[in-house]
Formats: sequence, structure tokens, C-alpha cells
Amino acid sequence: MSSPTRLSEAIDSAMADIASIEAHASAGSLRLGEIEARLIALARSATFASMEPPAAGATGIYYVLSEPTDPPYGLYLNVAPAGNRAPPHCHGVWCVAVGFRGEETNRFYRFTAGQNGGAGNLDELESRVLAPGAGMCMRADDIHSVDVSGAGPVAHLHLYARRLSQFPELVVYDTATGSRRTAPAPVPKRLDSGAVN
Repeated sequence: MSSPTRLSEAIDSAMADIASIEAHASAGSLRLGEIEARLIALARSATFASMEPPAAGATGIYYVLSEPTDPPYGLYLNVAPAGNRAPPHCHGVWCVAVGFRGEETNRFYRFTAGQNGGAGNLDELESRVLAPGAGMCMRADDIHSVDVSGAGPVAHLHLYARRLSQFPELVVYDTATGSRRTAPAPVPKRLDSGAVN
């Protein structure tokens, strides 16, 4: 079983590696695939794998794993119950998500604005399943929806280019009307050290 200290050390090591990956990237190259591979290694590590995630509530909850100041990333454990859904939305920053427990379906879309920037069309492009050992990268302008499609809750790692408190407003899309609205980013909770077994 993992102690809070060992878990914190494993997370800090991964975040240091990720900061190094970005620092050595050429201009305009995010190297998200390398970041994804490092997060998968963290999720598969014995230290992290022995962690028991908090119980899922009625809706999805983000728990802070790391929020360094330089670079100002945010790494979170997203815990959500079976049946939880998030409508199509755009984060406005890049994101790398890695499966830890359970399965969820992510659908990706292309939005075509209507005349004068009004209601438009939202076309589904593909779907991907986020499950243990798998990951996916999203650029700042990617639009996706989330459906916790498995029988049980999920607990997945989400790394964002900015901590949630520094997010731009999310853009949320209505598939029926083609309209858009803005919404604030989720407010994360602190992961109680007592939740780490």
C-alpha cells in the first residue's frame, strides 16, 4: 500500500519529468504524446496503483494531485459515478487524460458556426474509450463530451496546461440547437491524505 509521502514523491517525480519534456520541446511543439506516456507510467506504478480513490459522489469531482507554479500545470484525479455525463465542451487549454480505474467514452466533435457567428452545426468525428492503461491528448480547441459508460465509477488522471483556478471559461455546446454558452471550470477539492491507503 502507498503512504501519502511515497505517493507525493511519485507525483512530484512525474511532474518534474513533464516540465522537462516541455522545456526541451521546440517552439510550437507541445510533445503531448511524451507527456501522455509519462502519465501512463505514473498510473501504472506500484505506488500509484495501490491508491484507493475517494468514493464517487452524485457528480464528477476533481481532486488536486499537483498544482505547481512553474510551469503552472494542474494535475487532478477526476472521480465520477457510473452514468455521469458532460456535454460537448472545449477547455481552451491543452489536456492529457490517462485511465486509472473504470471506463468512460469520449466523443469528439467539429463545430461549424452559423451565419454571423450564431448557432451552428456540431458534427461527431470519433469516439475513444478512456480505460486503465490508455490515454488521450487534447489540444486547446478540441471539443469533446464524456459518458461514464462502464458499470462502475471512474477515477482518471487529468493534466491541464493551467490549473483549474486559472482556466479561461469553458465553451459548452448544445447538440440539439447548435448554440454555445460559457461556463466556469470546475472547482477542485484537496485530496485528503487519509484517503490514501
